[in-house]
Amino acid sequence: MNIHIFWNNNKWGGKKMEKYYEHVNEILVTYNDKFKQQLMNELREYNIDIVESTNKIIRYSCKSFVDILNLIKSNEPIFLQYYQPVLSKFDINNQNEMNCSIKKICDFLSSDISYCVQVISYDDTLNFKTTQNLKYLIINEIHNQNLSVSIGNENTRILVSIIKGIAYIGVLNNYDCISDRIGGILYYSHKNTISRAELKLEECFSKYNINNPTQEKHALDLGASPGGWTHFLSKHNYIVDSVDPAKLDKRLLSLNSVTHYKMTAQNFLESKNKNKSYELIVDDMKLSVHDTVNIILDLLPCLKSGGNLILTLKLDNKGITKQIIFAKTKLEIYFEKIHIKHLYYNRHEVTLYAENFMK
Repeated sequence: MNIHIFWNNNKWGGKKMEKYYEHVNEILVTYNDKFKQQLMNELREYNIDIVESTNKIIRYSCKSFVDILNLIKSNEPIFLQYYQPVLSKFDINNQNEMNCSIKKICDFLSSDISYCVQVISYDDTLNFKTTQNLKYLIINEIHNQNLSVSIGNENTRILVSIIKGIAYIGVLNNYDCISDRIGGILYYSHKNTISRAELKLEECFSKYNINNPTQEKHALDLGASPGGWTHFLSKHNYIVDSVDPAKLDKRLLSLNSVTHYKMTAQNFLESKNKNKSYELIVDDMKLSVHDTVNIILDLLPCLKSGGNLILTLKLDNKGITKQIIFAKTKLEIYFEKIHIKHLYYNRHEVTLYAENFMK
């Protein structure tokens, strides 16, 4: 079997891993319910068939989990929130079934490392206490198999998703996860944020491992009001020019690292400020995809060579795929790499992250 580089053999090794891949015959995927059809369209080429579709999660049968992993890594599906391989399943009210499923999983695991266990319920009839009790039962049985479980975020995860009273269990290496949280459900703190939009930028930085500068860099924030993105950037060593005709939050007004240009992006383009240069341009303007992209194209001369771009594409209900293709096609000739993703904190929109501007 041709195992690609997505797994770290030193952490969960070799032959056991290959056997695990061979036995995985289902995959669970989660999504935002606004974009279910878009996700299903993206997954058509993956040679998988729908077994069951419920609210926010789809079960697919799969012939080769390796092939699916490689496609996910190379294609970066826009609307895929999370995926989980399934090796076994059990009725959550049947202790014997659970023990058999855990043993089946543990036969592929190594006693040399520690694992974390993540459990999520898509069953509205279960409360949090019931889910947590099941988690502790699973951890106890893993201990009975002479394996180590840690509360921390270990390199390899044992994942359990509950759907209609049935628990689906699988194992995934952190490197292959597309979210830190099972199901892709994030819990960023709203404390000390200016607006919910701030969480989108935080999530983008985290997902794409965007390093915060060790020295001050300059950023341009378009459509800045009330100032969530400016707030996030100013906390991470950016000097920010914030462009918006509306007011900024008063907490930003006293910061030496923030300059507010009380004008539209179009007016900023026409002003002498167009001669400024930035390492990062961000844009969360409430405009059509077409208008947003055209403004960005006019502002690209302000972006330094090697600079990055982050923008929100506010999607119309009709022609979602065409809008995304338009933005990618217009911008990809200027950047080394384009990523487009419906982030957890996106609403009816997607986030575009363009790396390494080729001036």
